[in-house]
Amino acid sequence: ASYLSGTLSGAGPWNDENFYFDGDVVIDGPAIFNAIYSINWTVEDGQTVTLGGDTVFNAASEGTGTGGIYMYTTTQFIGDGYNLTFNGSSDDMNIGMISGVNVLTLGTNNADIYPPYFYSYSEVDDIEVNTLKTMNGVSFFKTVGTGADADHTRLIYDVTQLQAMQDNLGYYYKLANNIDASETASWNTGAGFDPVGTFTGVFDGDSHTITDLTINRPWENNIGLFGSTDNAVIQNVGLLNVDITGGSSVGSLVGDNSSGEILNSYATGFLLANSYYAGGLVGINMGGVIDNAYTDVNVEGDFDNQGGLIGNNIGGFISNSHASGNVTGRENSWNTGGLVGASTDGSIVNSYATGNVSGREWVAGLIGSMDGAEVSNSYATGDVTATTDRVGGLVGISYANGITGITDSYSHKIYNLLDLQLMQYDLSGDFTL
Repeated sequence: ASYLSGTLSGAGPWNDENFYFDGDVVIDGPAIFNAIYSINWTVEDGQTVTLGGDTVFNAASEGTGTGGIYMYTTTQFIGDGYNLTFNGSSDDMNIGMISGVNVLTLGTNNADIYPPYFYSYSEVDDIEVNTLKTMNGVSFFKTVGTGADADHTRLIYDVTQLQAMQDNLGYYYKLANNIDASETASWNTGAGFDPVGTFTGVFDGDSHTITDLTINRPWENNIGLFGSTDNAVIQNVGLLNVDITGGSSVGSLVGDNSSGEILNSYATGFLLANSYYAGGLVGINMGGVIDNAYTDVNVEGDFDNQGGLIGNNIGGFISNSHASGNVTGRENSWNTGGLVGASTDGSIVNSYATGNVSGREWVAGLIGSMDGAEVSNSYATGDVTATTDRVGGLVGISYANGITGITDSYSHKIYNLLDLQLMQYDLSGDFTL
């Protein structure tokens, strides 16, 4: 083993079974440290490592067995604009404070032994780097906050970490930056991202975006970034240019949302369900709350319940939301709507749809069919076409008969008697038969 402190030459590489940094260190130039086993920083009350060039620390460097990267949270790396790489093979590795680093890379030399590997960071909130990357399936969670909540608040930096939420479904996650998910197009032999679920925690996008998420699982159910949720909270996130195909309960953000809250979130792109419940944001919403959400997703569904925002809303509350993508129900489809495919015992408030809608039966600009549901202060403007005569500007069919449950809502394009009755809610509007 090597015990190191003081000024170290950048020449090398340095090779040993284990490294122990037991004092402040200045690395004079680019350096590589290869440990057959582990690399450790031993000073509990704080030590500094100053880089003089790009520096790599390789634990389990021979690619066999395990060996980790271990330090205290008070260990401080000063990058001076250089790149810093850690490669370790352990299921619980810690890194400390890092500042001034250009690219911080967290990886492993031994991805095939006892994966997944992850790095954690706790107690302090002090990593400042230009770019953070994870490699070879490694996960990194940077904890936000201290005390009792620290273990449940983790920052996500890249799409690998996004996928790793599957390993801890009840945590509080937060995006640290915008995420490029384009590589998911080649994941899992073309099947793409594996939907996370059943998620029970909190996911906060912090107003960041996830771009180019691909899921191609044509006959799997509960498909979306989150396949299913149970009393979860998802908020403040945008999904840009999704390309999602699934079986039933397919949404860009959540496939099956059970009693959860989705707030201040949006999606754009394309989505297809080969069976039931296709929604631009959520496939099926069971008693959940969706507020201040919007989609510009072209949605296609092959059977029942496809909508620009929600495929099937059962007892859920939708407010202050809209959809602008086109919605297409294929030849076997029922219940196709510009905003919601079908709404049963739920409420839709202050919402609208502007996309064009087409389908077989019960096709409408806002809601394909509603039963025991309520709609208020909402409207639709898109063109609607159906291969049968069961078509509406606002609602394709209302099982409550007439305007019961509908207030202050209308379509400027008149397709049925219900649309004519609803003209009373916009007496100064221009209507087209």
